[in-house]
Amino acid sequence: MALRSIDQRYWTDPYVESLNATEKLVYIHLFSSAHTNLVGVFQASRRMIAFQTACPGPDVDAALERFRRDGKAIIDGGEVWLASYIRHQCTSSPKMMAAMRGQLAKVESDTIRKAIIERYPHIMEASGPRPPRPNAYGADTVSVSSRYRIREKEKISAGAAPVEGAPAKAPESSPAPLVVSGEVARILQRDFPEVDYGKQIARARNWCVLRGQAIRNVLLFLRKWFSNAAKRADHIAEASKEVVPTASMPSPVPVASQMPPTAPTVKNGLTADPFRTPTADELEDNARRGLEMLALWKGRMGACA
Repeated sequence: MALRSIDQRYWTDPYVESLNATEKLVYIHLFSSAHTNLVGVFQASRRMIAFQTACPGPDVDAALERFRRDGKAIIDGGEVWLASYIRHQCTSSPKMMAAMRGQLAKVESDTIRKAIIERYPHIMEASGPRPPRPNAYGADTVSVSSRYRIREKEKISAGAAPVEGAPAKAPESSPAPLVVSGEVARILQRDFPEVDYGKQIARARNWCVLRGQAIRNVLLFLRKWFSNAAKRADHIAEASKEVVPTASMPSPVPVASQMPPTAPTVKNGLTADPFRTPTADELEDNARRGLEMLALWKGRMGACA
């Protein structure tokens, strides 16, 4: 720590006023020395104190002994701890406390380390992990996915038994049931004669109960419900239609052996049949054309050379 603060009231403190010149110098040297760490432990030899303060060694020993006797310092081996150092020099910032805990671990004296922890427990106690916060019901809880909850609602709507452990009682505040007046029932049966009225009304009421939703405009809601049911019925009817095969049988494909033979086409005096045997004149003509192409190729190669 590069900077140390000295309060103006230091020189008017009753204890400081009771010290002699050497004791005052040694006392303030321990506060401001570079060998004093963040928790106020001086870690250097007494010869170093005498050299830096220009005080005789026996006078330094006498000053340290008085600080120990008056409870202002604890001396153990080569370490001297100033009991009031932390109160005057350190702050309560998280970074400062973390640095102080790190310096405390480097103190060699068990006596000094124990005294620091006893005097400043709120600073030196390592902050462990925060204990888990209990839930509102005082018991462990397990999260359930929304997809699982939807499946369970579908099971209940289909008449299946509820899941083990689920609450058996109904919620305290249930919405008003879906009430269908006679006029609404007449309109629905008139506009949607293909839809099972009783079945769809039961499903709509079950849907409202499961979602805890109250319906304000019953006619508008049920018209939409019945319209969707009619569309589903039409879709199922279209999908269930079977394709009826035609009675007429396709005409049989003619077999190659039954097809009439066709005469081979003739082009440039040659037949187009690739499987026939060439004549002697055709072989001679083919050889002649090959020799002409070879001679032409050699002439071009010679010209390029």
